[in-house]
Amino acid sequence: MIHVSVSICHIHRHRTFTPSHFSFPPALHTWEGEMEGRSKEDEYDVAEQIGRGRFGAAFLVVNKPENRRYVMKKIKLARQTERFKQTAVQEMNLIAELNHPYIVEYKDSWVGKECVCIVTNYCEGGDMDQMIRRARGTYFSEEMLCKWLTQLLLALDYLHSNRVLHRDLKVGF
Repeated sequence: MIHVSVSICHIHRHRTFTPSHFSFPPALHTWEGEMEGRSKEDEYDVAEQIGRGRFGAAFLVVNKPENRRYVMKKIKLARQTERFKQTAVQEMNLIAELNHPYIVEYKDSWVGKECVCIVTNYCEGGDMDQMIRRARGTYFSEEMLCKWLTQLLLALDYLHSNRVLHRDLKVGF
């Protein structure tokens, strides 16, 4: 089974999908993911950086209480416009509301002093690129390709029917 990891580009204003906790902090520097002097980020150990983009990075992390691996996406807020910051928080809130069997499952999120953090499940089987490299020139069966394509299209249909425009999709296993 595939799982699609989504980076949100835009959410159409008149969408049918209305997350219950779509709210923006009046000033991001006053709304932080901290509780009793500890940051939520303290619950995770960073194992390695697994991706980097224009606006941030993705890390393989281990949740200390659960001893389970997740992916933490950090979107940098430093030197960004208020509009960008609101969009990052909107992405965080929307990903929390996505619920589809072929979209990577949300775990947690928060706004810190310098970044928005979004934690999702880790696809233990790797991504499509890794799957192709492991095949070493061996072709995938038509049945397998049709299954993967169907799952990807169902995930895309879910996003598009909820008026979510994605910036980046990654297929994981």
